Amino acid sequence: MSFSVAIVDADHRPDVYAEIERDEELVAEAFTEGGRMHVAFVDPEGRPLWVAAADELEDALKQARHALMQAGLLE
Repeated sequence: MSFSVAIVDADHRPDVYAEIERDEELVAEAFTEGGRMHVAFVDPEGRPLWVAAADELEDALKQARHALMQAGLLE
C-alpha cells in the first residue's frame, strides 16, 4: 500500500487542494477552510463521505493508537 498526494484545482473546491490517493485510487481530499486544514474522505466516485478537521482526526488516531497499545494489540 502506498499513498501519494497531488495539488489540484477543481470546480467543487473554492481553492486548490490536495488529492490523496492510495494505490492510485482517490481516497481523500485535504483543503483549507477558516484557516484550518480539513480532510474529506471520498467514495470511489469522488463524492465526500464525511469531512473532519485534520487536527481533530489526528487526535482521534492518537487516541486509537493509545487504546490499542493498552489492549496489548500494538507495541
